[in-house]
Amino acid sequence: MEVNSREMMNERKDLLNKTQKVIKLANEKAKNTNHGYINTLLKKLNKLYDNLQDDSISLEFIKENNGFLDGAVRAYFDTNLPESYEETFLIELGDLEMEFKK
Repeated sequence: MEVNSREMMNERKDLLNKTQKVIKLANEKAKNTNHGYINTLLKKLNKLYDNLQDDSISLEFIKENNGFLDGAVRAYFDTNLPESYEETFLIELGDLEMEFKK
């Protein structure tokens, strides 16, 4: 039980760090463009970050209720904002999307 609890805490911390990184990159992207997708994504990422910080909300609940990440990369490509497949924001967003599919 203790090991599982420790693993969940580590997973939560990891997700917090990854979410924070994507928020930082999204903020940089927002400075360079005024696109509704980025603005909406930022609002949702900030809400996700707040929820991850709130220990009264289970990680399982957070994972089940953040469907906006499912397809986030595809939606980003639909905006024509990506500069390349190697774009840091795109890679980190994809990594975060995959973490929430686990």
